[in-house]
Amino acid sequence: MNKMYLFQEQVQWLAWNNDIDKAINILVPHIESNLLCAVEHVQVQVIKNAIRAFSDTDVTIKETLQLIEDATKLAEKIEKSTASILELAHSTIELNKNALNNPVEGYIFSEIQNVDQEKSLILEFQDDVLIENFKLNIQVCQCELFLMKTYLQFLSGSYLKAAYNMRNAFLGYEQLATAVDVVLNEKSDYNESTLHPDLITCIRFGQGLFKYLLINLPRSVRGILSTIGYRGDRKEGLKMLRLVSQDGGRLSAFASFVLGVHYVVRGGGVKSRHHKLQKFEPILLKCLERYPSGLAFTFLASQYARKEGDLDSAIQYLERSLMWSKKKLGLTPKFVQSELSQCYFLNKAYPNVCQIIESVLSQNESDSEFLGRSISAWVLALTYSLHNRLDDRYDILDKMEDYFLTNKNKTKPIEKFVNQSLENMKKVSATDEELTLCLFVTYLELLYARDRINELTDTNFRYMLRLLLQLKDKAKRDLFNDLRIACDFFEVCFRRRIGEMSNSTAKQSLTSIISAKVQYEKQWPMYANFETAEIMYEANEDLNKVEQFVRSCYNFKCASDELFESRLGDAIEDIRRSREKKIKV
Repeated sequence: MNKMYLFQEQVQWLAWNNDIDKAINILVPHIESNLLCAVEHVQVQVIKNAIRAFSDTDVTIKETLQLIEDATKLAEKIEKSTASILELAHSTIELNKNALNNPVEGYIFSEIQNVDQEKSLILEFQDDVLIENFKLNIQVCQCELFLMKTYLQFLSGSYLKAAYNMRNAFLGYEQLATAVDVVLNEKSDYNESTLHPDLITCIRFGQGLFKYLLINLPRSVRGILSTIGYRGDRKEGLKMLRLVSQDGGRLSAFASFVLGVHYVVRGGGVKSRHHKLQKFEPILLKCLERYPSGLAFTFLASQYARKEGDLDSAIQYLERSLMWSKKKLGLTPKFVQSELSQCYFLNKAYPNVCQIIESVLSQNESDSEFLGRSISAWVLALTYSLHNRLDDRYDILDKMEDYFLTNKNKTKPIEKFVNQSLENMKKVSATDEELTLCLFVTYLELLYARDRINELTDTNFRYMLRLLLQLKDKAKRDLFNDLRIACDFFEVCFRRRIGEMSNSTAKQSLTSIISAKVQYEKQWPMYANFETAEIMYEANEDLNKVEQFVRSCYNFKCASDELFESRLGDAIEDIRRSREKKIKV
């Protein structure tokens, strides 16, 4: 196989295995002379920033943005001179030679393992072909720099600048894709063999990423972007990303991670979660073999196991993620701790829940907290309630109120949801028992809005139903209306999923919830509409009616509407695909 990025591939392998500092040390001697190394250096720093951002550690965004500026200037300098472009090509060839003869320790060559050295590099290209390839290579580098700048600016809250750079990246990939298509369609002097396949793969990655991401943006944002040429196509985007993932090259890990987020982390619309999990399973197994100590894929493996109902394996993968992060990076990612605490909660290991979350919340009281702080605090308050530690519960709720008074993230969907739930609880005069029930129902709502309710097994559903009814019974007096409706909704959800309620009976109960008059929490009629759509979809009823129920959910404005929006988008996409299949038949 003809490898263009063998040196960079080995560096990426190190980075995705949590050996980030080692990857940086290998790259640093070359970043001033080789553009590809400069861009790779930025990518590794961005990976490091992403991990640090979720580990309660200062993120070096300014320094990384400066690296991007330096790499951008280097690209502009090289592209002006044919001699400089050729020098970049020969420099890359020498780095690849060294990478082949002296690979980093532990590196798995995979598909090039038994290939003759002369065929495994780009040595056979003539200078004119090298120049054409590396001209496009420089443009790919510029697009990737725009993408990384977009991510860092979003991370730092500079949304307008991020949108501008996102636009530049999009337009750059569109131009590159057009250039590649012209060549492959034999409309130029160059045929397919003159374009390096690794280069084409990098371009397809950018295309696929945008096609996938653009369809998942909020509707309001998509509407604005469509006016300047943005077009999303989730199916085509996923297809391109799968090809990049299977390639095993420089961007394979990035593509695999995006696919993992789609198939494992995101909701499943109105389709069974098993359909998505099965698609990702071979990719996940390959990545776990290739990146055994990588945080990203052990975390995805835990999510996969959790959605398959295997909480014990999910916990083992999360503990493995924490172990490798601590050992290789000296960091303890809070989002992994948060996920671990929720797995322990579902496993009813309440002392472990308290131990982990108390540790997480005590580490830092600053506004730069990880975004899951409020959810962790909510789960801790609920756990205290179930353990009858009422003083501790009130203490943590008071701290949550103080947190939202100053926290800069309170407009984020999850933080907004928790903040509004706190406000709603303050509006009613709840007893201790009702407060516990409120905490539990809101926790269930979070699972439902993010499509994590379907990660539960029948055992979990039965436990949740039993706990819901026990807490409801302990409240003794008539519940305030919104809480009563919430309990009714989740009772229908649980009984339907464990086969204690027929779909027809469930639809009747949901109809009454849809028409119920709620005072503060408009989400319950919204969820009832969506649950009805799921029942109809599973029963192969009229897709137009199913879509009407799903789209009616957009009419409700509530604390969880932004959290729920991606699930609605997935549902509409599933309906569209089902309609297309019926037309083909």
